[in-house]
Amino acid sequence: MNSEDGKIINPNEFLAYAKNYERAAKILLREISEYTDIWKIQSDDPKMDDISLKSDEYGLFPILYAVRHYLELQIKGLYLSEGGKFENIKTNHSLQSILDLLCTLIGSDRISHITKTYVQKLHRYDSSSEALRYPYDNKGTKIELGSPEENVSNAYDDRSRLVKILQENFSNVSRELENLEGNLNAEKEIKNEMIGEYDFPS
Repeated sequence: MNSEDGKIINPNEFLAYAKNYERAAKILLREISEYTDIWKIQSDDPKMDDISLKSDEYGLFPILYAVRHYLELQIKGLYLSEGGKFENIKTNHSLQSILDLLCTLIGSDRISHITKTYVQKLHRYDSSSEALRYPYDNKGTKIELGSPEENVSNAYDDRSRLVKILQENFSNVSRELENLEGNLNAEKEIKNEMIGEYDFPS
């Protein structure tokens, strides 16, 4: 598909990026679930001892960012693959907005309640894809994120439980979005085959 300035935008590039963020998020979630108290980092400097990092909520931020960015890329890729306009998403980082755009193309009923709820939850947690990347907003105010799960109020006090919930929910939602991708691709293939069958030369 072409963008407004004529450049070719390939939806599969978004989906390929999404799969790698999904893989990274799952590896990091598995890793953090095994080390619930201290992360050890090997220092390259022989003069320094190993660095011990307390696994507080800061340790979760890059993981949550990977989870969130996977959702953004996957939804954008699906939207583009269904004929959506790149101009509508190129500067749009709102998970809720891009999900709404996808729903207008394929129908809201194609997105499960589980996925819609998860997207809404992460949208409320970080609406612009900025909070998880920086400790302060652009006005210099410290960002206090707490926890994306309503029933876990603090990422530090109840970290093990939060990680378990994140693993379960992310696994379910990523599987549903991948199934949706497969179903949409299959439908396009069937449609193309049907068009080919009735495309007689004049």
